[in-house]
Amino acid sequence: MPKVKGLGDNPPLYKFLERRRNGYRPYPGERDLFNKKLAHCLLDDPNNGIPQYFEYSSTPFYQTEIYRKGRIVQEERTISATGGIFNLEFSPDGRILSAACERKNILIFDPLTRKVVRNIENAHQDCVNCVRFLDTRTFASCSDDTTVALWDVRNLSTRVRTLRGHSNWVKNIEYSQQDNVLVTSGFDGAIYTWDFNKYSESNSEFSKVFYTNGLMRMRLTPDASRMVISTMNGYLILVHDLDLSTMAQDLAGFKPNMYRLMQMSGKAFEQAVTFTRLFHAKRNRIELIADFPEQNDAEIISSLRLHPQGWVAVSRNTSSDESSEWCCVHDIQPVQTNEDDDEPIKDQRALTWGRSTNVSVPNIEDVEDGPNVQRFRSGRIEIISTGPRTQNENGQAVIRIDLTLGRQNRNQDDEDDEDEEERRGAEGAEEVNVDGTNFISAESMAALDLLGELRQQASAQNRESAANDDRVPQRENAVIPPELPEGELPDPEGDPDPLLNIVGVGPSLPPTGEERTIRNERGGFLLIGNRGSSRVLYFGSPAAHRARQENIPTDAKIHKNIQRLTHHIEESNTGRGFIKEQSFSPCGRFIASPFGFGVRLLGWNSACSDLSDCVPTSPVQLYEIGTKSSHKEVVLSSSFSPNQWLLVTGCLAGRISWHQPTF
Repeated sequence: MPKVKGLGDNPPLYKFLERRRNGYRPYPGERDLFNKKLAHCLLDDPNNGIPQYFEYSSTPFYQTEIYRKGRIVQEERTISATGGIFNLEFSPDGRILSAACERKNILIFDPLTRKVVRNIENAHQDCVNCVRFLDTRTFASCSDDTTVALWDVRNLSTRVRTLRGHSNWVKNIEYSQQDNVLVTSGFDGAIYTWDFNKYSESNSEFSKVFYTNGLMRMRLTPDASRMVISTMNGYLILVHDLDLSTMAQDLAGFKPNMYRLMQMSGKAFEQAVTFTRLFHAKRNRIELIADFPEQNDAEIISSLRLHPQGWVAVSRNTSSDESSEWCCVHDIQPVQTNEDDDEPIKDQRALTWGRSTNVSVPNIEDVEDGPNVQRFRSGRIEIISTGPRTQNENGQAVIRIDLTLGRQNRNQDDEDDEDEEERRGAEGAEEVNVDGTNFISAESMAALDLLGELRQQASAQNRESAANDDRVPQRENAVIPPELPEGELPDPEGDPDPLLNIVGVGPSLPPTGEERTIRNERGGFLLIGNRGSSRVLYFGSPAAHRARQENIPTDAKIHKNIQRLTHHIEESNTGRGFIKEQSFSPCGRFIASPFGFGVRLLGWNSACSDLSDCVPTSPVQLYEIGTKSSHKEVVLSSSFSPNQWLLVTGCLAGRISWHQPTF
């Protein structure tokens, strides 16, 4: 509840609180007016003597009580440097606030006194990304050290358990009360479920239920009936009628990136078109959400939150040119689908390939086949590799691909050898134009170096941004888009610097039959431009691609996505490269969104109505209630208390600010 300064004769809105306490029904619009008043008061700067923020530099110690020699004594303990505040989380009863810190520690606060009651130093071996309460006394934390830790607030001197299974940074944790399992996701693209009740000293009971390249965040609705996944490829994955026990089996082999690429291009891929059935399944039904505002060419959807009632999902994305950030709200409630609404594939002809002499590919040693996949980023180029894995000194699987091989750092004396190398590489390269799209093929990963030869002689953009966040895959050097194929005109309304994605198209195709004499029948790669309108490069065996095309059923269809966007607004682009976590108020009427060095409060309309009372028929802009700047660095996290009007925000410098209405 908000703090009332004094009752007096007619304190503001006190009569509404008194009637509500006595069980009387509020007058029409009175509840909206009350919540609007609270929202505006929350953004004011109160002068009530209560601490408004925490900083470890100004509060280097915290007091704790310990039992020593038969009596309880108070003792001061040091608060170590926190670094950025990556996540803030309240316990279900609102009596505890936890802060996940960049410098490997977790801070525990008492929200009433706003003081630190415990500092867990070295909670992990790397930065702590997320804290999730399972009940009022147990919580889990995850880290860039690839582990998940379980803690008991009654004894924070040691972990209860350590869960190991992820191979990359673990970014968020959910808890399914229905299945009594922990659900985690990370930058390895995997979603795991952990049955910690079956934990043993040697290992823990866990299973991988889903995998997709480019996974950013995963959330469960409060009733665990739906799962929402945000990606680095500009779309959301929504799983209806969620059944975690059968999810791995039901979605085995499904590649969302491939299916989304098929939707964009209109060309059927044998590895994807067979999964159209998943969009109409009775259990673990898939839906892709890819509609965004016209001005927002969404790419990395880094932040994801769900409405307290599970009605909508609010996300924050960075546009493909990294010049803007957007807050978008999508409806995630179940909608009946009909297989008859799927679009039939109009052209199922296999690609016909022709020899081209103007394509030069350096003869770099081929990368061998392998069953595993890894993601790489170089500037604006995204690579998903199906090559072999080796192990580094830490035992982690890696693939080494040097994109600078070929023409860089070569002396003039090597020109003759280079020409001979290019001639040999050109023998394995082919080019064809299909429906106005230029395809280039090569039988090895050496073709990646071809990108350097396709760049236009344009000036590179000099991007000035804040220090990069290690939690986001780095994008250091912008790559100039390739030249358009002959006869293809650039889109004057399109992005002059389109995003390029290389997407794995499937496993290797083994030779079958005597007529197949292809030397390297490996999985290939597709490179598609911004909004699917630019050049497409295919790396792999053309014959293998043709064989897969011939396996497509004649009655195959592509599912058409439903328009789900309800609200949107452009955000501040301060601190590009950092993940900024939004939050819902407990009533679901307001969204707290990090905005530069402060926080911005957003509502569904100017009356601050409940979403159920103002459902739009078409996408509309979120209503900006106001902003409040209370930090000296970029705000990264925010969280509402579940049982009182209290908002907490954390920034890159380690400050935690408290916002509570006072009237």
